[in-house]
Amino acid sequence: MPIVPNAAPDELDSPFYRENEKLCNDWSDFILNKGGAINGKFNAWSFMIKSKVITNRTWLIDVKKATFSNGFLLFSSKYQNLQEILTFRTTFPETNCDNFLIRKSRYKGRDPGHKFSNSITSLLKEGLIDTSVYEVKFENSELTIVFHHKNDWFNMAEKILAFEYNE
Repeated sequence: MPIVPNAAPDELDSPFYRENEKLCNDWSDFILNKGGAINGKFNAWSFMIKSKVITNRTWLIDVKKATFSNGFLLFSSKYQNLQEILTFRTTFPETNCDNFLIRKSRYKGRDPGHKFSNSITSLLKEGLIDTSVYEVKFENSELTIVFHHKNDWFNMAEKILAFEYNE
């Protein structure tokens, strides 16, 4: 199922609607070019995309945006609250790595000597430096990577989908 609008008729001419539509179309093209499946909804204020891409493993990718406003559109966007979340999930069943959590440049429960956790840290180095990595969680063989304010980071998405780990 494709990404479809759920906008009110008066939103269709909004520049915010067109911007969200363009980003949703970019994600749709990206996922479909990878042979994946995608669905979602968008309007001028938000969008939610769910997708699945199979590379060397199955990746679930969620892209979300929500704009919370004070209701007065003449204020600049700096007075609005913008939430943008990009999430990647997959499983790595045979890493022999303990659970770990990396959050906003703080490392918790990470085994600095394990090849898997070091590989993930190296993969996400750019996002750790610019603090767009909100959380990386490895628990019970499931890896979850969450970015904030990087819903259009297709280069990183390429790197993550191409990531392979061999023990």
